[in-house]
Amino acid sequence: MKRDQIMKKLLTGLFSICVLLSAQAQAYMWDVTPTLIETIDVRLDYIKVTLVDEHDNEDRCSGGEGGDAKRNIKIDSADQIFYSAVLSAYMGGKKIAFDTSGCELLWSTSGTFPKVVSIRIH
Repeated sequence: MKRDQIMKKLLTGLFSICVLLSAQAQAYMWDVTPTLIETIDVRLDYIKVTLVDEHDNEDRCSGGEGGDAKRNIKIDSADQIFYSAVLSAYMGGKKIAFDTSGCELLWSTSGTFPKVVSIRIH
């Protein structure tokens, strides 16, 4: 019986640590200052969103020909949920904040741009 109680406390402690770390990651993610969308460029393989204000560009994507990595965001065309959120924010005149992860090529091999992993509309 004592062993079961110890295991239960250990698992509860591990779960608590995971929840706290997850909450801290979420809090950081939404530290980003929301901004308005300037333009949406829809292509066959991706959507390029140009923002009015710069975002953090935490991954230090290089940008390059055709855009600034601090004002442009990449969304894969297959990510219909993200595309819908971007359109909703744009049409509603709402500010939007992006969490990005990694850098990807868009239209040329001359630079990379942040890839969206989550969106918050303000």
